[in-house]
Amino acid sequence: MAEQPILSFYSPELVLVFDLGKYKSLRWRPMYDKPGEFELHTSPSLFTMVEPGQLILRPDRRKETVKVEGKEIENGDLIITGRFLSAVLEDAGIRTLYNFDCTIEAAMRQLVEEQYNRVTRTLPMKLATAGGFPATIQCQVSLKNLLTVLQAMAKAGGLGFRVYADPTEQCLFFEVYEGTDRTESQDENERVTFSNVYFNIVKPHYTENEANYKNYAIVCGAGEGMSRTIVDVDRTNGEDRRELLVDARDLSQGDQTAAQYEAALTQRGHDKLDEHNRIQSFEAGIKSSSQFRYRVDWNLGDIVTGRQTEWGVAMNQRITEVEEVFENDTMSVTPTLGTPAPETYNLEDNIA
Repeated sequence: MAEQPILSFYSPELVLVFDLGKYKSLRWRPMYDKPGEFELHTSPSLFTMVEPGQLILRPDRRKETVKVEGKEIENGDLIITGRFLSAVLEDAGIRTLYNFDCTIEAAMRQLVEEQYNRVTRTLPMKLATAGGFPATIQCQVSLKNLLTVLQAMAKAGGLGFRVYADPTEQCLFFEVYEGTDRTESQDENERVTFSNVYFNIVKPHYTENEANYKNYAIVCGAGEGMSRTIVDVDRTNGEDRRELLVDARDLSQGDQTAAQYEAALTQRGHDKLDEHNRIQSFEAGIKSSSQFRYRVDWNLGDIVTGRQTEWGVAMNQRITEVEEVFENDTMSVTPTLGTPAPETYNLEDNIA
């Protein structure tokens, strides 16, 4: 029998409204490098107490906060939906021109501190302690959505990020973090393998798709016609080219040297190719009797080994999502390894 986690509802100003300890079901789905989502089914008697904009905190998860975005009554249930708090970062645009040549973590922290706090009127966002992650970036950023840029930077560096509320400090915190390598191919950390061989998975699901795949970017920068600055980014690795035309005229050279400008265009090409990777993911429910315990032996962001011998599938991939479901006095946990397929494909979003 799984105990339902307590859910504490707070106003947008971080004033406690009420605690909820009993409900019909909860779907809690954190994600590594983008906002996760949740769905709560409870009694319709709470309808007037729940409002969009409220924050839900879990006492057992200090760094996980969700924001209520919608509510409806259906089939006798009050259904409350929303996303994890990093979704608020999409409320800010980047109004300043940045030329970054630093660690990805430092760039992300500077953008949040300067651009999100420029627009917020309710709660300030502070920076959690820096992790000191070494991955670097050389790029130019301006006139883009803040969340979109942060997601691209995080993906480029293999980093995750989150936003959580702290009622004691009366503020929000932004944190960049990195998962741990727990694959069979390393010896520094305890290894974690999800496999039918170890009888620790149920209902495995494997997805592979290359409809959206590109491996060669033609990045078109400033200028007119064929006189535009053009940089090629080649990630074919011996394959036939699958070209992507990238319109990067929003990147201006300014006072950068030619080499610096080309480096910024190259980074844009890599960012766009990252959005067009092959889709490869492995999902499976984890048995409650598994020898690997969630949040003890493995967690969101860790790199683990997934194997289904009957299909000939073996992969070392990052855990990019974890779905927890509390229902009927039971809890199920389903991690997603690798790159999950998008709901829709847009093959023309970057045409120059």
